[in-house]
Amino acid sequence: MTLYIPRQEDPLPAEVPAAEEISVPEHGNATILVVEDDPNVREMVVGMLSNFGYRLLVARTGPEALAILQDEASIDLLLSDVVMPAGMSGTDLARTAQRPRPELKILLTSGYTGVEPEPGGLGEFAFIAKPYRGRMLGTKLKEILAGNPMGRRPA
Repeated sequence: MTLYIPRQEDPLPAEVPAAEEISVPEHGNATILVVEDDPNVREMVVGMLSNFGYRLLVARTGPEALAILQDEASIDLLLSDVVMPAGMSGTDLARTAQRPRPELKILLTSGYTGVEPEPGGLGEFAFIAKPYRGRMLGTKLKEILAGNPMGRRPA
């Protein structure tokens, strides 16, 4: 096997400019229910959110999440995968969870192509596509928890 790499003709910059720093939330008092069926993804998300200081509760399925929501009144935000087992999608979970708790903030996520916000579908909830970086997730959560239900920055 031969690998050809083109020669760099222009000198490299002395210093690579740093990417724009996005402040990460410090909402240590916010409680987030993470609903994710994939154990590796769940562990990664919990690790990210723990670093931000959130109080976390974890569920693997929609029905498990509903049981936690019924027992735990202090949940501020539901972060759920869209495609899940046990006959309940993340969208179904979000709608069911908000009936008795309309103040509950929702952030849905999916790594499947074709699963994206649309009116009458996911468009009623904030959405973040997988894969995402910790800062991206942190910024989205910060915006939603600050009262922007769709997690979009003002224009």
